[in-house]
Amino acid sequence: MKIRGVLCVLLWCLVAESAMAGLQSDYMRGVFSGDLAFMTTLPDDDRASPLYQRFQSRFVERQTPENWADIDDDFVYRAALHYRDYWVAALLNPAEHDQAEQALRQAIQTLIIDGGESAGDGDPLDQLQTSIRARGWGFQGGRTPPLQDFMLWRNDELMAFEVELHDTVQAVQVHMMDDFISQGWANFATFGHSGTGGWADREALYCMRDSYDLQSERFLVSYLKHEGRHFADFIRFPELKSADLEYRAKLTELIFAEQTLHALLQQFSDHANMQSTAPHALANAYLLDRMQQALVDIGSLDESDIAANWWQNVPADAIEQVARQLLDEHEAALENDGAMTTHGVLEPEG
Repeated sequence: MKIRGVLCVLLWCLVAESAMAGLQSDYMRGVFSGDLAFMTTLPDDDRASPLYQRFQSRFVERQTPENWADIDDDFVYRAALHYRDYWVAALLNPAEHDQAEQALRQAIQTLIIDGGESAGDGDPLDQLQTSIRARGWGFQGGRTPPLQDFMLWRNDELMAFEVELHDTVQAVQVHMMDDFISQGWANFATFGHSGTGGWADREALYCMRDSYDLQSERFLVSYLKHEGRHFADFIRFPELKSADLEYRAKLTELIFAEQTLHALLQQFSDHANMQSTAPHALANAYLLDRMQQALVDIGSLDESDIAANWWQNVPADAIEQVARQLLDEHEAALENDGAMTTHGVLEPEG
């Protein structure tokens, strides 16, 4: 069975991170931590903002994205609505994620039965994937932590790449997908400003072609090398959990990034949360904490200068050096823990 949601690139963003402030910044951080409950208790001043009005339309009135009207198959459209209701319930009530997911499974099982198909004994969400693909759609479900996802598209072209990593060259097959109808829960929750740019499973990489300039660092580094690192790690560390996988992929980005280096560090900082259960937020927090200490240790950063945007005054070659060092140290820790069985060293067991 393919696994994919835990390995997604979630954090492409159309809003300039440096321009994010106040409610908008809190909102984006809440999305990627899977918790928008605070939006229901905002003071009156914030409720007058355009962001709150969009939130009200999508999460209270439950208006769907405009292009969902292009779903011309009633079965697929009803499935999309069930996911919408699940995303709303889970994001507004983070303590009840499990209950919301169970309600989603029950709704999808009923949809499958009503559609004249056998419910079977397997996971209804896996069965849904089979049913939607049989109708001629490109579809991928699975978990993009912390939520189950619903990716729906029309076109797919397979391409081959050789991805140079810091320690190997990884051959990968990439499904270049376009004509998307649904780009997942993060895209839904941020009104199209952020979302999944692609993912990896044990067989291939998957890329939203329309999200990238294929000559840009955003594609060549933040997609291809990031996901290539995942692909290589699936082989070397087959049981590795999400936070460790993302930590390694983000360090890989910092090794190779040039024009986008500071923007990446800004993005990691804006979406870092050491208390989060979301792997991207947790990986960002570990990465920044360890990178700061390593830069202090080699004399490239003064401890008293650690503040917002501290990376602006650190030479790019020092950041690359430390990223390589941290990746090698993490790899040694995984090897020591047992490469074929380790779940990782960042997130707790359970």
